[in-house]
Amino acid sequence: MLIEDDCCAITFGNMKYQLKIPQSHQVHIRSVLLSLLQANLLSVHTVSSALDITAAHCRELSAKLVNDGVTEVLIDKRKGQKQDFRVDLSVKAELIQHFAARAVTGHSTSSQVLTELINDTQKTTISSRTIRWHMNKLGLMKIKKTFPILVEALKKTPDPAC
Repeated sequence: MLIEDDCCAITFGNMKYQLKIPQSHQVHIRSVLLSLLQANLLSVHTVSSALDITAAHCRELSAKLVNDGVTEVLIDKRKGQKQDFRVDLSVKAELIQHFAARAVTGHSTSSQVLTELINDTQKTTISSRTIRWHMNKLGLMKIKKTFPILVEALKKTPDPAC
């Protein structure tokens, strides 16, 4: 077996029979190498080195593969956090409200200042880092400079449809 930059090449017998799997196909490589390990055609050391995992983890994956199959063992099913636990809708509303008011009036919209205001009004202990993350997620940092200009333009416009 030979690991190259772009593929994993497994040679059977002489050079006559060779299986090449692109390195980008990690699930394919793992399933083939672990299957060859189960058939005692490759050693645990060889497979674990090729997959860049420990020998113990390699044995564990091999055993799980026999019992549970490829989709249960090798395919990553993580989907991330489904909801915000610390920052609910009321905290987000408070963040947007304080951000907008401070941006329009020319006050600081730093995460530190907004964190103090939100923690005081909502009686929470949210960190500045979390507030910064939500500011970016909500796109507030992109409107930080244009928001006051838009508000001033709307004040000067006599047409209420604008």
